[in-house]
Amino acid sequence: AMATIPPLFYTLMRVSIAVPLLIMVASLEGPLWCDDVKAVAPRCAALGLLGVGISQWLVLEGNHRAGASLTAALQPCIPVLSLALSYALRLEAFDFRKAVAILISVRGAIGLTHVDEGALHRGPSAAVGILALVVQVTAYASFLVGMSIVLRNGYKHVSLRAFVCATLAGWVVLGVLNCAMVLHDGLDETRR
Repeated sequence: AMATIPPLFYTLMRVSIAVPLLIMVASLEGPLWCDDVKAVAPRCAALGLLGVGISQWLVLEGNHRAGASLTAALQPCIPVLSLALSYALRLEAFDFRKAVAILISVRGAIGLTHVDEGALHRGPSAAVGILALVVQVTAYASFLVGMSIVLRNGYKHVSLRAFVCATLAGWVVLGVLNCAMVLHDGLDETRR
């Protein structure tokens, strides 16, 4: 049955199950829609579009085109990119040992994906998939750092509620993308 479910719809189903659970846990932190949550909601929602909605679509597209091995190989780059971005924005202290660790990690992931060779020997579709995955890990790392920036200025006490807000925004994007895909596929079926 899993083979007949479109990946984007499967992701939408996963998020649909996760969001109510996240809301239940976040409600333990306090009222879900208090003034502090309202203050950060627009920024969290924008970050959710990037980190949940677009990032999920990119990982599915990259996995479809480049394969599960390359998808799995690139995911460990997320913490590395988060650290590098945090350093670039002067949010994280950095030293020589961290720099070496980042270089080794990034080089290892690039070596596994053969981005340094252009990935053309795998075909243009795989190259597009690898590009989608590189953008996906960068988008998710940016989401994490962005959430940190939003919450660091006196809003740490609403961190889980803000994350729920971001997830809901991403969920809406996934829902719209999925509806568009289903409608497009439905129109194609009726034309045949």
